[in-house]
Amino acid sequence: MENNLLYKMIKGDPKAFKGEIIVFARIREPNSPENKKTPVSEVARNGIIAAHGDYRSQHSLADFLKNELGISLDSLKKGEEGEALPDGLDLEMIKKKMESVKGFEDMIPTPAKLEPFDSEQEITGRDCDIYYLGEFDRLTNANLAVNALPILYQAVFREQQMQLVEKEIERIISGTENEIGDDNFSLDINAVEKRLNGEFISELLYNSSNNEERIKWEEKLKNYMWGYRYPAEVDKIIYLASQFSASPEKIKVLLELYVRKIAAFLKEDYKTVGELKREIEALEK
Repeated sequence: MENNLLYKMIKGDPKAFKGEIIVFARIREPNSPENKKTPVSEVARNGIIAAHGDYRSQHSLADFLKNELGISLDSLKKGEEGEALPDGLDLEMIKKKMESVKGFEDMIPTPAKLEPFDSEQEITGRDCDIYYLGEFDRLTNANLAVNALPILYQAVFREQQMQLVEKEIERIISGTENEIGDDNFSLDINAVEKRLNGEFISELLYNSSNNEERIKWEEKLKNYMWGYRYPAEVDKIIYLASQFSASPEKIKVLLELYVRKIAAFLKEDYKTVGELKREIEALEK
């Protein structure tokens, strides 16, 4: 919806609508008898008639997931963050649902509402997309125009939003399906404790003063542990390694406990997990 002979966008980006619009027009003779007797003359101040529409709540990713799939965005992102996906959440089902709802978004447009403004400056001071439709002789025609453009606007906005939703869902699905690489803890859970201690933590500590290498090993560790149910524990290992020089003895013990806890959890030794959890909590007080 870039500028043409019918309207001019004076604020906003036509390729990325904000979802909120004000459309206004000017009346050449607002005080003429014909215009004064029009019912909408009460909201046409100082020769300006304007309509305001707010469509920002329509078709956000969170709304789409909730309304169409019955799940939350947080649930879907669990897979992206390495946590187990909720029971019954089938990624293939999401893809099929995406296809089935295309073209069946709300077909009834939400009308804009006339809103009084005293000046063009008051309108342009609002943080939204703003369109100017020019001047009209008849207030009735201006009223028709300012109410018509928001219908076109929300159609384009919905199109933009659904494209963003599709891209975001595809990104999350792709990440959930494809992030596990050739070097992942799940390929050999018996080697996890040895690799965490002898490879990843050793390298993190050794490269603590080499920012570039340290970041590289942090990413390697995250990739290796991708899909682990409690990624916060992996983040905690990275954090502790970065603070090692501040309290080496205490942090060394904590690192060992976290590694043992992860290994025990992967082997489903939940009794040991509980014991180690209590030890960690006592040491971190």
